[in-house]
Parts: sequence; C-alpha cells; structure tokens
Amino acid sequence: MSFDWSEYLNVARQLLVYGTGPQSGEGSLRSAVSRAYYGAFGTARNHLRDRESLVIPRGRNVHIWVRDQFQNSRDAVRKDIGATLNRLREARNKADYRDVVQGWRDMAIKALADAEETIEASRR
Repeated sequence: MSFDWSEYLNVARQLLVYGTGPQSGEGSLRSAVSRAYYGAFGTARNHLRDRESLVIPRGRNVHIWVRDQFQNSRDAVRKDIGATLNRLREARNKADYRDVVQGWRDMAIKALADAEETIEASRR
C-alpha cells in the first residue's frame, strides 16, 4: 500500500501546536509549512497518476508540472488546486530557504488550511 501523503497534515498540526506553545520555535512553524505543502503536493500528484493515469515526470520540475496540470485546466476547481499548490510552494520555499521571514504562525495556519482544502479537492 502506498504512503498516504495527507498524513503530513497530522505532522504539520503537531508542529503548529508546538510552535505556538510556551516553548515555541520558529523551526517548528517552518516545518509545519513545509509538511503542509508536501501533504498537498503528494496527494495532488498521486491523483494525476492514479485517477487520470498520467505519467509523472521525475526531477525537480515535477512540482511545476503537477501545479500546471491543475492550473491550466478549464475547470474552476482544478484551477484553484493549481493556484493553491503554487501559494503553498512559495510558502514552503520561504520556510526552507529564507533566513528572515515575519509572521510564521499565520503562515503555518494558512498553509494548513490551504493544504486541507487541496487534499479534499484532489480526492474528488
């Protein structure tokens, strides 16, 4: 049985709780953003592979390819999935590569909400 990428949302939720507690840590919030993205991305990618029988390319550009499969659609729901994946990836890139970013708590909360929405829409 293949990995359920939405499990990363549980990890992201735990990191968010830890990151906003009395011993809060920016690393936890950054990791929550990252895990939220990967939960949504993996679910969307597997939707394309398993339900639409598309051959998924390998390499770094797969993230752009998956986003574009949704974003370039005529269907409004698919366009929303693509736009949300793009927002999540931008947030994940900030979390993983930028030294200084303000508003981590809000960013993590938004990333979780976006990921949940994307996962739900990808499973339809």
